[in-house]
Amino acid sequence: GVVLLTGEVIELSPGRILSVEEEDGVKRLTVKRLIRGSGTYDGLGVEKRPGDYSMTEVRLGDWVVIHKYFSSEGKYKGTYYNINTPPELTDDGIAYIDLFVDVIEMPSGEKRVVDREKLDEAYEKGLIGPEIVEAVEKTLRSIVSGEIG
Repeated sequence: GVVLLTGEVIELSPGRILSVEEEDGVKRLTVKRLIRGSGTYDGLGVEKRPGDYSMTEVRLGDWVVIHKYFSSEGKYKGTYYNINTPPELTDDGIAYIDLFVDVIEMPSGEKRVVDREKLDEAYEKGLIGPEIVEAVEKTLRSIVSGEIG
């Protein structure tokens, strides 16, 4: 599961690993998850419907997990770049600590950072140190510039 800095654990719906690749010593897993709920994708403002799916790219050792969302017909709905501690493989799957801040990419290609203030609050409360904030800043710059994506 995904652990929040508050200690809360969130279980994502199970997925199917489509591929495991290794490039420059970095393992990259691609996982397909079927969306069961409905509503709206936070940040994207796009309708979430049962039958939608996400293609999630997990790069072990990177500070980001990329979730690309599609309709049941395969129409691209948008991407979440979830900023987190580097993911690790565990006996139960993949584990990482979510660092609150995300980058949202719309189908138009427009990107924006969301929930930055939550990262700042975590730093002010002493939940994370300056080295974590620095790693997040570097990751955000790489995503917005298109270096990651």
